[in-house]
Amino acid sequence: MQTSRRMGNMGESIIASFLRRKGYAVSQWGTGSEGATDIKASRGDKSVLVQVRTSYFPAEPDSAPREETNRVLLRAAWIGAEAWQANLQVFRDGTLVPPIQWRRVL
Repeated sequence: MQTSRRMGNMGESIIASFLRRKGYAVSQWGTGSEGATDIKASRGDKSVLVQVRTSYFPAEPDSAPREETNRVLLRAAWIGAEAWQANLQVFRDGTLVPPIQWRRVL
């Protein structure tokens, strides 16, 4: 599990940095649940809640189960944010393998 946690931390860090470069303030990340991470970020009057899915290259990130996606939608609605999913691949050293695949969760 340590490898999965390390991989997840890499993905979370990459997405948080990406959002900061786009002018977002990252105010919260992590759900408290093992293996589940959401990043809350805001810019002006726009708030987003991003579910991060990370895998080591060449594997593709796993799809989020529908129940997990529903929980993201509920958390986003609770805080008045748009729900997004970011899928990304990283090398073992933490380097991003472009591109980040973004999907609005509806």
